Amino acid sequence: IADTSISAVLYEDNSIDLLIVDADHTYNGVRKDMVAWLPKVKGYVFFHDYDATGTVFETQEQYSGVKLAIKYHMPKNFVEVCKVGTAIVFKKESLDEDG
Repeated sequence: IADTSISAVLYEDNSIDLLIVDADHTYNGVRKDMVAWLPKVKGYVFFHDYDATGTVFETQEQYSGVKLAIKYHMPKNFVEVCKVGTAIVFKKESLDEDG
């Protein structure tokens, strides 16, 4: 088991079409992965275990750290696309000159 954020240095910014975040489910763990990996994304990011409400997993697993990290640290240029099962998907949009 390794710290997934360390591997991010091996990738260039804007080089990943689809990033799947499903490692450390704590607030700090997700935030750390977001800081390390989101600059690498040019397409989509899929966060697993965002919210199990209304799924068969509702009574088994709830990871508030994932939801809170996204709420407070998701850059504005990532737009929510959909929720699928326990996951949420965002697409990276281009920033205009006003940022």
